[in-house]
Amino acid sequence: MMARKQWSGEVSVSLPTFIVTLVLLSVNGYHAEAIEDGSIRLVGGRSDFEGTVLIYHMGLWGAICDKGWSRKDAHVVCKQLGYPGKHLAFKKSFFGKGSAWMWMSRVRCYGNEKRLDKCRFPGWGRSNCYGGRSSAGVRCMTPSTTPPPTTSTTTTTPPPKTLNPNSLLADEPAVNMTEQFEVGNDDSDNQAENVVEDEGSGRTIRLNGGRFKQEGRVEVKVPGRLGWSAVCGDTWGILEGMVTCKQLGYGYAKVTTSTSFYGGERMHKIYKHVKCTGKEERLDDCDIHVKENGVACNYTTSIAGVFCTKKLPDLVPNVTVLETSAHLRDHHLYYLQCAMEENCLASSAYALRKSSRADWVQSVRRVMRFSSVIHNRGTDDFRPIIPKERWDWHECHMHYHSMEVFAHYDITDLLGNKVAEGHKASFCLEDSQCDPGKDKKFQCKGFADQGISVNCSDNYLAEIDCQWIDITDLSPGTYTFRVLVNPELRVAELNFDNNLVSCDMFYSLYKFKVENCTIGPEPLSRI
Repeated sequence: MMARKQWSGEVSVSLPTFIVTLVLLSVNGYHAEAIEDGSIRLVGGRSDFEGTVLIYHMGLWGAICDKGWSRKDAHVVCKQLGYPGKHLAFKKSFFGKGSAWMWMSRVRCYGNEKRLDKCRFPGWGRSNCYGGRSSAGVRCMTPSTTPPPTTSTTTTTPPPKTLNPNSLLADEPAVNMTEQFEVGNDDSDNQAENVVEDEGSGRTIRLNGGRFKQEGRVEVKVPGRLGWSAVCGDTWGILEGMVTCKQLGYGYAKVTTSTSFYGGERMHKIYKHVKCTGKEERLDDCDIHVKENGVACNYTTSIAGVFCTKKLPDLVPNVTVLETSAHLRDHHLYYLQCAMEENCLASSAYALRKSSRADWVQSVRRVMRFSSVIHNRGTDDFRPIIPKERWDWHECHMHYHSMEVFAHYDITDLLGNKVAEGHKASFCLEDSQCDPGKDKKFQCKGFADQGISVNCSDNYLAEIDCQWIDITDLSPGTYTFRVLVNPELRVAELNFDNNLVSCDMFYSLYKFKVENCTIGPEPLSRI
């Protein structure tokens, strides 16, 4: 595993070599000549027209703080990307944090600007958003996602649609289907083999519109009311899908959809703002806004859907390795250039680089290094959800990164307030070590497939770049050190309750200790 990352210890490097390296990184690694300053892109969405907004400035992609984020701001983003028409604005890292670095905050657009960087904002890099849970996002409308007209028109069969082209469903029946469009309340059972009902108590649910009985849009039937109703997908996610698949006896949710992938735009809706913890036995047990006479979704194409499966991965961190490997190390910024390009240091390090001090590279950063060994103890491989063609090439490490957020590293005080965090930009996933008799399948070298096989582990050792938390600005005291894998639940697992490791941490000028590490669930406040 150590071979895939460049060691960041202090070595002898001549100044001319250092300057040439920086020039090559600027041109080759980040395409400085090809990307215009102020360019934007969307990441983390299920399609090209939705996701967390990233903006390019000074050779670096950064996110946008969601403080004050509005539909006018989203309108400018969609217009700059070439998506006219309606749009939605999202807050609280709905599509993921996108980037650990925040370029903009408190954006104020009138709506007539042609570019986001022409809107009002306090200045580049002036943001008070922290923790990766305050990134702004958008969903734009394209001609292919515009709701069908209500008037009669001549219709043709739309082309097949494929769910998740990154081979996420490679071991399941192929999901490639013709979308069904309903007029009024569709109560037909023309795909009876794909419709499953769970009577139970109260309302009945089923899946409809898919090619297989384990997939489709979620429909609800109210006793005494004719026809079935769809469910709004505005807040629909993997936890809501888990409860649905469990209630129907289909196991677990592997993928959820919140667009009209399975049709249903013109159907009657009675469920909105569905919020589940994943522990519920029935969808009715979740927190739901219900109106049997109908609710209006935020978007007509916002329809809840799910693909169920019997097999899923299950990530489990190695507590012993984490606890015994934690130690402190001091480095001059001169030797952390590659790490700085990946936002792996605290904000004060970048403030030094922007200052007029000529000796900023001689400044010393104190980092807490540790090894992270993550096992897959599930029944299926853990695969990145980002399509392979969208992986990021990292010139410093000479390999592709397939997941923007695979783990969060942070330190909190005794009141739970975050006081320091790891800023690892992205991750590559591979089978570093497997149980006896198990062959390795995934690797980071070249453009090979990435993931973590069943009964294998991905090992990020303490000497690897960015495998640390910058604690230069941390005051001595007693804290909690936390490592959370798959923090945004972007990849479905058998169990999310074993993803968090919490440790007691003591830090002074003369002593450092990490102990009493335990595995447990992340508080539900993050969901």
